Amino acid sequence: MLSKVVGSVASTSTKKTDADDALAKQKIAFDAAKSAAVVATDEFIASNLQAEKEKAMIGQIRAMVISLNKGQFVDFATCKDMKAANKDAKSGVYGFTANGKSYKAYCDMDTAGGGWTLAMRTQEGGDAFNYEATHWTSDTVVNDADFASGDFGNSQAKFAAFNVMPVSEMLIKSKATGRFSQLGLPRVTTLLDLFKSGTANLNVISGDSTPQKVMSGGASSVCGVAWRSNAKSASFNDFKVRIGGFFSHQWDCSYGSDSNGQPTGAEQAGIGLWNHRWGPERTSRRDAGTCQAHNYNNAPGGGQQTVAVTLWVR
Repeated sequence: MLSKVVGSVASTSTKKTDADDALAKQKIAFDAAKSAAVVATDEFIASNLQAEKEKAMIGQIRAMVISLNKGQFVDFATCKDMKAANKDAKSGVYGFTANGKSYKAYCDMDTAGGGWTLAMRTQEGGDAFNYEATHWTSDTVVNDADFASGDFGNSQAKFAAFNVMPVSEMLIKSKATGRFSQLGLPRVTTLLDLFKSGTANLNVISGDSTPQKVMSGGASSVCGVAWRSNAKSASFNDFKVRIGGFFSHQWDCSYGSDSNGQPTGAEQAGIGLWNHRWGPERTSRRDAGTCQAHNYNNAPGGGQQTVAVTLWVR
């Protein structure tokens, strides 16, 4: 009887040991599978991160291809071309060749679809780019190597793209208000040739509809087409704006028409302002902002504003 009991206990013990061994083997297999899954997941994540990095850098690599024997910038002609080839291209400084001329440019790859090339930058209180400044109609450049500070920067500047790059749109951004307007040009041209020509109407594509809104955040009635290039009355030549137009707050829009038949006024907003008509400030000129005749300053947002802006093209 005792031998049967001992045999039964031994049999039970053997079965338990076998079960434990099976569980141990299952645990080892599970741990191995878990480790493999973790490694595979880590490798997958690392692989995708690397792919994203390479994808983000491809635009910069392609845009900055340089001829080793000549040291000339080649490949894309504009920021717009680079953005079209690589939607993940980042804002920054790149090298381009346009019209047979190599140059550097700062690209905005984010605003209004991206692909914008910086052409001009003004600073608050500046007048280097008032209406009569020769920079508008000559192939000069100003601080054209100052790209390190990016968008608004710390200096007034006019870049090579202004002179050599054929464009169909411009983008104006105001540092003071954070607002912008995207404008269509009447034809494909360089900015240099545009400002050598007569008055032209500009159509609003996106952003704010008036220069006053972009410059000061204010809103008044508009005299005719809101945005124009070389905007001035055909009757006199001493109250004008290079990019912008006229608004009506203190006075109406009965100050003569421009060469396209659009009315003008005694209050203006935009880039390249000039007032040598109405005192007491008969020599008022500024790079960008707003200007009311007779030193009035009662327009919404301010009637005598001077602001920092950037002018972009594509």
